[in-house]
Amino acid sequence: MKSLGDMGRSGGPYKNLTRTFEVVILGFVKQWAVAEGFKEAVQYVLPQLMMVPVYHCMHYFELLQQLQERSQDLDDRECLKQAITALLNLQCSVERIYTKHQPRRKPGYKSSISYSQLFPSFSHGNIERKR
Repeated sequence: MKSLGDMGRSGGPYKNLTRTFEVVILGFVKQWAVAEGFKEAVQYVLPQLMMVPVYHCMHYFELLQQLQERSQDLDDRECLKQAITALLNLQCSVERIYTKHQPRRKPGYKSSISYSQLFPSFSHGNIERKR
């Protein structure tokens, strides 16, 4: 009686099964090579990318505050104040998310980084007062 390996090599009924098994194993090996670093990307890069919308919101809150402070028109100031008030709940939620997911720092290390320092290409700079 022939063994399973002999049947695969001699063209027996398991030839296609052996070939299919080889293709599946090679496929897994190729996928593993492509996915090398995927775990690290999910562990380190994805959390940072998920914080980008939070940074954007914080930046918009800063801009609204600057606009209100520098606006010369009373109607504009009132509208901006209403907008800021309407967004207070969202701002509290965003700040809670930010403080919960801040990177771990050494004790005694204090960081006061603004949005424009994190993403200089996205920052609009300070809003200048027109004279």
